[in-house]
Amino acid sequence: MKRQSPDKLDLLQRSLADEFEVPSYEQWRREAEDLLKGASFDKRMFTPTVEGITLKPLYCREDIADLPGVSSLPGQSPFVRGQQAVSGRWMITQRFTADNPQPTNAALRHDLQRGLGGIILEPHLQTIDQAIRVFDQIDPVAVPVIIDCGEHGLSSLAILVAAIRSRDLSAARLRGAIAADPVASLLTCGRLQMPLNDVLDQMAVMTAWGIEIAPSLGTIWVHGEVHHNAGASAVQELAATMATGLYYVLRMEQRGLVPETVLPRMRFSYGVGTAFFMEIAKLRAARLLWQRLLEAADVDPDDRTMWMHARSSETGLSRMDSYTNLLRVTTGALAAAVAGVDSIETAPFDLSGTNPGEFSRRLARNTQLVLADEVHLDTVTDPAGGCWYIEWLTHELARRAWELFQQIEQQGGIQKAITGGWWQKQIAETATLRQQAYSQRKTVLVGTSAYPAPPSMASISGDSAAKMAAPWEQDREHDEQASAALGELRLLDRRDTELVEAAVKAAGGGASAPAIEQAITRGGLEPEKVSALQMFRAAEPFERIHRAVRAAAEDRPELAAFLVGLGPVREYIPRADFATSVLQIGGFEVRQTSGFDTTDEAVKSFVASGCTLALVCGTERSYAELGLHAVRLLRVSSNDAIIVLAGQPPDDFRSECEKNGAVFFIHAGSDVPATLAAIASRLGVTL
Repeated sequence: MKRQSPDKLDLLQRSLADEFEVPSYEQWRREAEDLLKGASFDKRMFTPTVEGITLKPLYCREDIADLPGVSSLPGQSPFVRGQQAVSGRWMITQRFTADNPQPTNAALRHDLQRGLGGIILEPHLQTIDQAIRVFDQIDPVAVPVIIDCGEHGLSSLAILVAAIRSRDLSAARLRGAIAADPVASLLTCGRLQMPLNDVLDQMAVMTAWGIEIAPSLGTIWVHGEVHHNAGASAVQELAATMATGLYYVLRMEQRGLVPETVLPRMRFSYGVGTAFFMEIAKLRAARLLWQRLLEAADVDPDDRTMWMHARSSETGLSRMDSYTNLLRVTTGALAAAVAGVDSIETAPFDLSGTNPGEFSRRLARNTQLVLADEVHLDTVTDPAGGCWYIEWLTHELARRAWELFQQIEQQGGIQKAITGGWWQKQIAETATLRQQAYSQRKTVLVGTSAYPAPPSMASISGDSAAKMAAPWEQDREHDEQASAALGELRLLDRRDTELVEAAVKAAGGGASAPAIEQAITRGGLEPEKVSALQMFRAAEPFERIHRAVRAAAEDRPELAAFLVGLGPVREYIPRADFATSVLQIGGFEVRQTSGFDTTDEAVKSFVASGCTLALVCGTERSYAELGLHAVRLLRVSSNDAIIVLAGQPPDDFRSECEKNGAVFFIHAGSDVPATLAAIASRLGVTL
């Protein structure tokens, strides 16, 4: 085929487009209503979310016509389309523990040769010896190192810099971050180890040191995923990060650091889950909100950018059928890449935390490598730009988050909002809504709350804590240099910028992180205490029941269900499949049958099976004709039988069944964990 010139191609495209009428939304809706055949359009086609947003089934050009900044280009204010005019590869990161240096060092050297771009260490480094072993044959200034150190990071910075200088490397080349976030730590743990003002003083000293010595090092981190993993909505996560970011900027300004010098040292991180479009819009909205906030503070336009890290959400991960987590973390990573973040951390599929094996690390890393090297998302700038749905959702999230941010400020800012418990209550209410949706299976966890794996594949992966190495123990006492430096630390004002170099000197002599922190802490005020956020993982109620039932069934084979079908199999099989799935989620074996000629035969087969659970399934018609008789016969035949009825019968029929011993009902809208827990408890299973 002869290649057409661009002008001819454009003319051809325009002429083809002219031949087709662009349908209006009203025309599309009429067609959709016809296909629904009388079902409510609004109930079937609109989707409410925990953010308070109702998603429409279709978005048009008119939905974004009046939105500001939609026509902006990447690299231009308000930066909703990204901070760079030209796309580039995000940093591929993974989380490691420093507790056992030699295996960690081996894993780091292995992974850095296979696509890893940045290192995240948690918990933080304890001594220079530990740091030297972790980074043996690794250049910690050539590879970005992020130390997730919790509430304060001065000791971590001191140990890292001491280790670098011991190898005659320059700290000026540091490109990672000391990810200190006292607000997140306070919410996670419920208390701080030292008074908040002391922690903020450390943050200011580190930031001032970084401005002078290590200009590419981040010293302030805002952990949005702390709120996300407690069940917060996208709106709440955005509002919290804006309020926390503002809080740190203002507190640094009180300590003599102007915003223009503080902002380049700030890093933001967000949790990314399986709500694909919501996560894309959330991350884009974060840049829009930060730009708006800094604009209101009269910050120079060039300083309104936002360095952003995305981390796999923990809320939707499951230990049951854990390979399904591969799809969940891939969805989150894809959303983050499309949104244009600076770095991405993909969780290990088996929930092994900071201590994953080589296989789970490889899958987590290769997930991102596929997105970059095969999907080529690192070569496209703002792939979501111009999508009417995502553009509208981005601005709607930003609008609602700004309103919530203002409410936080009306509480007195993020510190007072969490000290009084107001913020924790907001998130707890959202987490309750989320759990209700999972419990009623309106929101599904494949392999956990629906479509359970076969028993041979349904084992629950172990807790990562059980596989963690013993905490690092210092193998030498600190020397005289360290003792002198620790003494100097005790004498220095905690806002003195010489504090960092004195801490580095102490660390270089072998002083441990606790010793450095103790020397810095002045005492006096009590550390803050608040009500801690309760971490939310939707699979936990299902996992707890499944684990307990399977463990009990090993010694009690009677903890199984027998399918008592009423009427022809072809009629009750859909309801039987539904109820069977629910019981299997709880770890119960369900013994299938091929149908019975009579109810009496079905009941006799149940008694002969030795099972304790009788799962009665039928249609509304067969229930009306045979249901009550089956329930009574089961009760007469076996006093120990636990009778479960599939479906939601009319109230009068249900009442009669309950009087005759049918005590549990499984139907659409049931609270599945509550029902399964009640059945298990009735059977004597300890949960």
